[in-house]
Amino acid sequence: MDYYESLVGVLGWLTLYLPNLAYVLPAAALLLTVVAQPRDAPRLPLYAVAWNVLLVGSSVVLIMTAVYLAWTQVGGWIVAGVPRTAGTPQGG
Repeated sequence: MDYYESLVGVLGWLTLYLPNLAYVLPAAALLLTVVAQPRDAPRLPLYAVAWNVLLVGSSVVLIMTAVYLAWTQVGGWIVAGVPRTAGTPQGG
């Protein structure tokens, strides 16, 4: 949940959290855009969707691994130092 909160936003010196609704709305909007597709619209084949999910998941794992190796102490329980903008369209 901490990574999701960081993706949506934490203000100030990461001490001022937004209202809970601000964290629920982006996930709900994403779910709504996936579910509310017209029935007659062209769709990606299942293998293309699976490939895209694999690419996104692999990107997340590779970012976390690189940051774990560079910043986290050996045996750390969480990955310390994941950039707040990692994985966003603006980049890191």
